[in-house]
Amino acid sequence: ALSFSEKWAELSGKPFRVAMGSRILAADQVIGPKAAPGELREAAAEDIPLLAKWLREFAVEAVPHDPADEPSMRKIAETRVAARQAFLWESGGSPTSMAYAGRPTKNGISVSAVYT
Repeated sequence: ALSFSEKWAELSGKPFRVAMGSRILAADQVIGPKAAPGELREAAAEDIPLLAKWLREFAVEAVPHDPADEPSMRKIAETRVAARQAFLWESGGSPTSMAYAGRPTKNGISVSAVYT
């Protein structure tokens, strides 16, 4: 960047100054995460109350000035389960987190409503 700035100043006749110093970092090794205990499963109709509860808890925390009501959260959960877009992570036989699959992307799929 310094070489470019010096050349630009020479050719333009205008001075330059470093407004903010920065560095470029490069990873020379990637250490993957350890597998979490448990497994992913598609949510079923019997999971709707839990999904609705977690959605409501998320809304209360994320937007306390405008939390969604319980019936709205239940409708969202019902819709996502019916569309086969709701998933739970289970560990030790109990759900520990949830996520919704969304629209496809170029390289995969979007994920929303992640709650742990």
